[in-house]
Amino acid sequence: FNDHLNNNVYVRWLLDSIHEDWWQTHRLRSLHMKFLEEGKWGESVDVRLSERETEWQMFQLTKDGRAMAEGQLIWDKER
Repeated sequence: FNDHLNNNVYVRWLLDSIHEDWWQTHRLRSLHMKFLEEGKWGESVDVRLSERETEWQMFQLTKDGRAMAEGQLIWDKER
């Protein structure tokens, strides 16, 4: 164990940042993530989400102002 974060931790942080109300009316169709820099346990990370544009949304995870991961979420509206 080298204190580095597993990739699924980044995904969990991202999905946990999305408000519960959104999950009640939408379903995640796909998630595209590019990992740019490794993170370590105990570091402070910010999740930045763009305004939702129809069915897609951009995101970025940052630490100390540097991008750790970025990508796109694609949503389907529940019927």
